[in-house]
Amino acid sequence: MPYLHIDVPRSYPTSVKGALAYRLMHLYADLMETTPDLVHVTFRELGEGGVWRWAPGSAVPSAVLACEVLRGRAPEQRARLAEALLAACAEAL
Repeated sequence: MPYLHIDVPRSYPTSVKGALAYRLMHLYADLMETTPDLVHVTFRELGEGGVWRWAPGSAVPSAVLACEVLRGRAPEQRARLAEALLAACAEAL
């Protein structure tokens, strides 16, 4: 089963997470040619200071999206999926 896991440095309302999960399930299903009922989405709210990335000169708060994609998918297809998932997360969070 497809699995999307999102680590975030703060809490979000259930309505925000639910709407984003719905959107991610459908994006994955459309781009990977499957059905949304097979996709699982989890959120792990690590709290302030829980997720960081490097920016020029310092570490900055961030989020991490991990996505499982089965073998056999074309690199271009995986790239389109990554771009769409990241854009949806950036917009919602």
